[in-house]
Amino acid sequence: MIDYFDGDPLLILGSDGTDLIFKGGQPVMDQGFLNRVNLALLTESGHWSEDLETVDARKYKGLTLQQIKKPITRQMLIDTAKAAETDVKGDEFKDVKATVTNPTNQSINLELQYTPPSRDPQKLRLTRNGENWIQQRDNPQNDYLNGE
Repeated sequence: MIDYFDGDPLLILGSDGTDLIFKGGQPVMDQGFLNRVNLALLTESGHWSEDLETVDARKYKGLTLQQIKKPITRQMLIDTAKAAETDVKGDEFKDVKATVTNPTNQSINLELQYTPPSRDPQKLRLTRNGENWIQQRDNPQNDYLNGE
């Protein structure tokens, strides 16, 4: 059973920003690393929140966002995968591996596998269609929302 009162408020990424989901007046909480990974990948360097982070290695680098704006080439896909790994890599993860593909036209798929300490590997899939990002989870952090 999920403890809705433990953790950080779960941030749900959408096409027009970030949403919070409330159940019974309480925000659904994230006990894992979903917020950390999403923010590391999709926040530019110099964001105001860097003032709150005391560990320099965890400050946002924005490398993925820099790479993803470049013309789509084979090298851009390779460089974007490396940038995503660098953005997310930190002492809290045992392993971080990114794969970036261009299945059609302007869409880009980024699949990031990471292993939190003493946890099973997690997988985050992000799809960029034009300028919009869509998030999908293989490992159901959505359980937070489904009440499981």
